[in-house]
Formats: sequence, C-alpha cells, structure tokens
Amino acid sequence: GQGVNGSFHNITGSPIPDYKKFPNVGGLAKDIHRLGLKLGWYFNGCSCQQEELSAWLTQGGCPVKDVEFLVANKIDAVKIDGCGPAHNMSLWSELIKAAPRLIEVENCANNGPFHWHTSLNEHPGWVPATPGDVVNAGFSMYRVSTGIAPQFYSAMHNLQFLVPFLSANRPLSRPGAWAHPDMLQVANRNPIGNGTMSTVEWQTHFAAWCVTSSPLILGFDLTDEQAYSAAYPIISNPRAIDINQLWAGEPGRLVKSSKTMFWATAAKHAIDQCENGLEAMCLRTRFPIWQLWAKTLPEPYPGWQAVLLINLSPDKQDLSFHLSDLGVSALQAEATDVWSGNKFSINSSFGRSVEAHGH
Repeated sequence: GQGVNGSFHNITGSPIPDYKKFPNVGGLAKDIHRLGLKLGWYFNGCSCQQEELSAWLTQGGCPVKDVEFLVANKIDAVKIDGCGPAHNMSLWSELIKAAPRLIEVENCANNGPFHWHTSLNEHPGWVPATPGDVVNAGFSMYRVSTGIAPQFYSAMHNLQFLVPFLSANRPLSRPGAWAHPDMLQVANRNPIGNGTMSTVEWQTHFAAWCVTSSPLILGFDLTDEQAYSAAYPIISNPRAIDINQLWAGEPGRLVKSSKTMFWATAAKHAIDQCENGLEAMCLRTRFPIWQLWAKTLPEPYPGWQAVLLINLSPDKQDLSFHLSDLGVSALQAEATDVWSGNKFSINSSFGRSVEAHGH
C-alpha cells in the first residue's frame, strides 16, 4: 500500500484506495447509484495484512477514518474482514449507526475472544459468529463458517454452520441480521482444475443458500463471459430467488438428516489450496448421506413450503420424505418444481432417485 509502513492508511489514518483502479470513488458510487445499484467496500482485509498490523495494531486499526471514507463517498455497504487489526465490531457498529446515511455491515469472523498479540506472523483472527455473538450485535450479516472453496463438500460443510441460527422461534438469522455461510461458488472454477464443481453441484449449492435465506453474493468475475453464461440459468431462476427473499417469520430450517454418515474432504478456504494438494487447507468431515431442508413461504405462496432434499453422498441414492415430516397433516399436496416450473401432486410421500450431489 501507499500508506504508513506500506499499509493502505495514511498518517492521519484515512484509507488510501488504489487510485489506478478507483481514481474517483465518489464518482464511481454516483454512477452505480444512477443505475439503481448499490456500492459495497472492503476493509480489514488480507491484502497488506502484515503492513496494516505493523502500522496500526496497537490502536486497533482505523475504523473512525474508514467510516468517514464510507460516508464521504456515499458507499452503501462494507465488509469487515478478519485479517487486519480492526476487530472491534462494537466500535464499527457504533460508528456506522451514528453515520448520516444507512450503511450495511458484514461482520466477517470478528467475534469471540480473539485479540491480536504482538507477533506479525500470526494467522488471521478468524472467529466465526456463534449465536451468542449475534443478539443485538449491530451488523447486517455475519459469517458463521470458514472460507468457502469451489468444491461441493466445502459448500455443504459451510451449510451445516447455519443450523443454530435457523430456529423457528425467534431465529437469529432474520431481516437485518442474516447468517452468512460465505459467498456463492456458482461458476467458480479452480484455476488448475482439481475439485471444480459440476453444474449439478452449483445448482444444489445455490438451492441450499436459497432455502436458508443466505445472502446471495456472487463470487465469480462478471466480466468472464463463459462463467456468466454458466451461472445465469441458475442464479436468475425467479422461483429460487423468491424462496431466498421472501419472509414468513423463519429463514428456513433443517428438517431431518440421514443417520447414516460418511467421510469426505472439505476445502477450508476461498482459493484452491486444498484441491491442489495443500493438506493443511483440507478438512476430513463427516456428512449425512442426505438432508431435508424446508422454508415456510408467505404471499404470493401462502401456506406453501419450499423443500430441498439433498443427496450429499458421492453415489446415486433413492431418497424420499413424507408430508408429515414438514408438519403437513394433509394426505395430498400440490407441488411445483423450482427449476422447471412443472406442477405435480404428492400423495402422502415423495420419492425419487437422486444423482450424486444432486437434489
């Protein structure tokens, strides 16, 4: 960076953008707002991590000046990552609440007892949120998982972290405070090719984020036409987006899981270290063969439930559920396939053969 000790904050603590990429941040925000969109920013990140710690560790980063920068440039949202020195989310929240404009905040694993010490060789201060961190916490969304990778079991591993936040009674994941299992990996591909997700896996991953009301943050390069073409049929599905966005008092729930378990390797971070052989970034994890997830929907689908039956195993499975599993007392129900729009009837129970990692 161009700041103190190679950091990206100047001597007053004000952030210094990369002016080659962002020569006029305020102008960029104005152009984005003119399109009816919002602009997000990223602070406390892993770039210049050691330089930021060297310059600003003792004072806990520069959140006061960072928030002033957000306000001055009319930025609408900010992600506070866990790599830099600015871990005081209470201070961030107070500053942003006092700001003259609404700014959404993502708490990316700044929780719990973590504090930087004096060594500049420490690992990032990653402490994903627990339910106790969230009550009256003052942030718009919060990471509950490790970093996601472009690998199916990484996505399914992160999905499991949502369960404590999805209680039907006073859920912690709710409008204005969403539990976040990390960004979508739809259309992301490992640069070397190991561990790349298939189209079926992308679709299952997207469906799981939708039925749990998880933030739908795209993780691929929008200028990559091949990635965009691969992602668009999945991420543009209006029924799936409705399921994600609509609120009837609960964010979705895990209905039941297979009692039979198996072991699989889940990657632990957003890039491709595990898939390309770095064992320290791999996690051997037990998964159920299948899971049944559901979410109650409001108008324009009154009395409906979105239902997702996932085959997590590496083999094709014959899977089924009963209407009673969903709390439905009727013996028959009308259903619509989210992807095709086809309508069909369920008589007491539903069953089908589901391909590996499908739904």
